[in-house]
Amino acid sequence: MGQLSIPLAKHGRTVAFDLTLNRLQILDRIAIQEGVMLEKIQGNFLSFPFKKDLFDLIIFNGSLEWIGSGREEVVSIREIQLNALKKAREILKKDGKLYIGIENSIGAKYIMGTPDDHTGISHLMYLSEEKANQKFEQSNNNLLPAKTWSLAEYYQLFDEAGFQTVKTYGCFPDYKLIRQMVEIDDVNRYILTGHLDVQEYNGANGEIVEHQEELRSIYTTLAKNNVAHLFCPSYGFVLTGKVG
Repeated sequence: MGQLSIPLAKHGRTVAFDLTLNRLQILDRIAIQEGVMLEKIQGNFLSFPFKKDLFDLIIFNGSLEWIGSGREEVVSIREIQLNALKKAREILKKDGKLYIGIENSIGAKYIMGTPDDHTGISHLMYLSEEKANQKFEQSNNNLLPAKTWSLAEYYQLFDEAGFQTVKTYGCFPDYKLIRQMVEIDDVNRYILTGHLDVQEYNGANGEIVEHQEELRSIYTTLAKNNVAHLFCPSYGFVLTGKVG
């Protein structure tokens, strides 16, 4: 809806890509109000014929997890995400960057029972894709629309797609409206020195998560064990294509 594309368009040629026409129409009105030139494309990222070596920067901010929505049952979400990343690798310039903003499937708040942002179902995303899909189908009679992963699982996915991770950030309270963005190696120290100062919320309805003090205590204990970085609510990844 222009949160990223509008600011970027003020600094250079920017293309907004979306599957949904009405979102692009809204974005067009926002761009006019902001006085920026913004190119807009409607379509499926996986099938749209972008030229190779075209972009300096590609951003998947809250979109990689959804890219398998509408898939055929025989295809896994992870497989589609992997193909999307490979496509991004092809259309990036040699020194181009890919930025991904996405939730952590084992974020502390989700383990505590906060509903998943994409389905509104608790204790879902940290399951395997097969089990998460089964749980979702039981209540919705439909395929799981989105899937997020843990830090190690993201790294494995990126590596398979031909990317190396340049930077990883823990994003608080999430990647959508970042209030504190901490380099992954500094997360534990950041928490233990009392700098983490944000309230987390339910991404499914926007309400503040209950038991904030308990959540803060969990972060502190995790940080003392040097593992809090594995339980951030969201991550921001900066990737570049592997050489060779």
